[in-house]
Amino acid sequence: MSLYTDEKANTSLTHNIQQQRPEHLFASRNNPRQIFCISNLSEKIWLYNNITHSEFLLISPLNAGASFGIPWWLSVTQEHKHHSILDCGSSAALAHIALSEGIGFVVCFAASKQIRSLQTDHNFRTRILTSRPPSQPISPQTSTCPSSFKKASSRP
Repeated sequence: MSLYTDEKANTSLTHNIQQQRPEHLFASRNNPRQIFCISNLSEKIWLYNNITHSEFLLISPLNAGASFGIPWWLSVTQEHKHHSILDCGSSAALAHIALSEGIGFVVCFAASKQIRSLQTDHNFRTRILTSRPPSQPISPQTSTCPSSFKKASSRP
């Protein structure tokens, strides 16, 4: 049974899926949001302790949702899950569960029919990214991140 009976609506929705780019979701007019790729809790803690830029998002590594699962990402992001992006790869089912659990955004490159099915829930429509946005890697062990985002050191 098809969710869509209007052929014109179906065509325009397909066009919107193909044209969707995530950048506008992460930027305000005056201050674009930076996106940092993290893979564990210690990286998240390091990031929140060392970055001055308050408007940033966390993104999982490529296909991490399918590899490690939603419980893993929730344990990494904890209270910041709403400001995070889980890369679910091609799994629309995983993307649906992640969004239902309160994760802010998902990357999902499933077939367009599966994406349309996800978008039937108006709460999910603007939170599904069909391509991975650019992000900055974080390496707390070597203290590397963009210098413009680091807090000023108290050391001389």
